[in-house]
Amino acid sequence: MTYEVIFTPQAEIDLDEICRWIRERNPEVAWQFYTGILDACIKLERFPERCLIVRKATEDKSEIRRLLYGNYCLFFRIDSNLVKILHIRHGARKPIDLDELK
Repeated sequence: MTYEVIFTPQAEIDLDEICRWIRERNPEVAWQFYTGILDACIKLERFPERCLIVRKATEDKSEIRRLLYGNYCLFFRIDSNLVKILHIRHGARKPIDLDELK
C-alpha cells in the first residue's frame, strides 16, 4: 500500500521556522535540510509503520509515531491511506505533550 503524505498547518509552520532559523546562519545548509526532510517524508509513503509509536491509540486519541531526521523529530499519524505530519521539532527542545498534537 502507498500512502499520501500531507503536512498539517502546524507542521508547515514548524518547517518554515526551522528553515528560516538555519538559513539565517547558513543558506546552503538550510536548502540541504529542507530537501532532506522532504525526502524523508516522501519515504513515509511506503511502510510508515516502521517508525516508533510514541503514543498508543486509545478510545479518544489516535496513535502517534515519530520519524527521526538528524536532530529533528517528525511526529505523525496514519489515517487510512494518509500520513499526516503533525509537528516537527528539534530533539534538544523540551519534550512535547503528545496530547496537544492535533
